[in-house]
Amino acid sequence: MKNKWIFCLFSVLFGIIGCRNSTVYHTYQPTTERGWLSKDTLYYALPTDILPNNFKLNIGIRHTELYPYKDIWVAVGCKENPAKKDTFHLYLTDQKGRWTSNTTGRLYQCNFDKGNLNLSSQDSTLYIIHLMSDSILTGIHDMGIRLSLPSRINTEENKK
Repeated sequence: MKNKWIFCLFSVLFGIIGCRNSTVYHTYQPTTERGWLSKDTLYYALPTDILPNNFKLNIGIRHTELYPYKDIWVAVGCKENPAKKDTFHLYLTDQKGRWTSNTTGRLYQCNFDKGNLNLSSQDSTLYIIHLMSDSILTGIHDMGIRLSLPSRINTEENKK
């Protein structure tokens, strides 16, 4: 009987500790109603209480069917440190041209895990710019950034 209680206690503790959400920052920035201009930079102010740390980076895109391409090139960087910049090629459709994202109403949403991002205490603002040749991208509603701690179990990923 004593072993049964110990097993139950450890099961509950493991469930509470192991399934904590590892996301420490998650937000979206909207583009303008007329489209995402090539000169428009989307900024993400980071809370100081999460820095410094090594994070898992996830980029989110919400778009409509008005977006004319199957993919998008974006750059993600740190405003305070120009060396912390990376370029990403994100595919929004499958090989047959069908949107690969989830939809709610008229918006499609895609999430892309893009590796790790090491931020110092001086890094306070991230940004995203698009690198497409069009000066205005239509159909992109907003872009998001999620930072999570890679050493924990991410309950958001486990819902997939």
